[in-house]
Amino acid sequence: MFATAVILGNWFWYAVAANMFGPSIAQIAAGFGVPVAPEAVSVLGVVSVLGGSLIAIGGPGVIKWTSRILVTVFLAIGVIVLVLCFTMAPLGGIVAYRPDPSELGGNGLEAYALAAEGMVAFSFSWSTQAMVLPRLCRTERGGYWGTVAAYGFIAPLFVFIGGVMAIVMFLVSGTLESDPTVMVALLGPQVALLSLMLVAFANIGTQAVGSYVNVLVLKAAWPKIDYREGDDCYRFKGGVNWVGVSTILATLIVALVFVYNPITGSIQSSLFCFLAGSGFTAVFAAGLYYALSRVPSIRALLLRDRDDLEIV
Repeated sequence: MFATAVILGNWFWYAVAANMFGPSIAQIAAGFGVPVAPEAVSVLGVVSVLGGSLIAIGGPGVIKWTSRILVTVFLAIGVIVLVLCFTMAPLGGIVAYRPDPSELGGNGLEAYALAAEGMVAFSFSWSTQAMVLPRLCRTERGGYWGTVAAYGFIAPLFVFIGGVMAIVMFLVSGTLESDPTVMVALLGPQVALLSLMLVAFANIGTQAVGSYVNVLVLKAAWPKIDYREGDDCYRFKGGVNWVGVSTILATLIVALVFVYNPITGSIQSSLFCFLAGSGFTAVFAAGLYYALSRVPSIRALLLRDRDDLEIV
């Protein structure tokens, strides 16, 4: 059930990828003198979904080679884009840039916390990939270092490149923009066209990897065969840890009402500035679960394995 909830929670990211694919293709077509009607841009987004789904159907071999090619080329283009950005604006100007938090009443701490919360949400959307993709590696060592390199180096590098691109665009044009398809237009026609093509097909790759991974997670979460091996020390009543579920629901309600509501974007407590929404929920949930575990009747339910496994 938890795995299904995670998938439903991050599934909307693929709508973002499809929404980026349409404008990218439209700009590529415009570069060749072929205008694309605004109504057709949304239809093009469907191509991203269909293309990615077809790749996912191809299985692990297709997924592996698609990822290898896209990531390698994307990394090369990213380095080129970063070098061009530093040639378009002086390093001193980039370093001296300070964001304008006027929309938040000049509260820079709130602006930073909101940005941090956004990065947590972005990372969460790739959580299922982080759990499944290492299985495509031949060895445990390869899976470990592949994951560390991807999430510890390559992903932060592209976040850094995106931030530099946004600052350079502001310094050059006076406009802040978060859409990479618009930002790369500043890089010159040749590099911009290559970057747009990469952005477009990277979104198909995102759809492919996401679809494949989510199917694997669902297959593992809802197996056709109910394997009953060894003891059942962790089999809670109904197969669900209702104490844990209740803790998550209570934490969600408290966070939404008293700390931060991501739906409306409203900040209700100064705690958000120091913990962000995700940090608060982690601390609150841990404390609540621990407190509940000290209640004798609940503790007996949570520690059913003690007598079974003779753990002291």
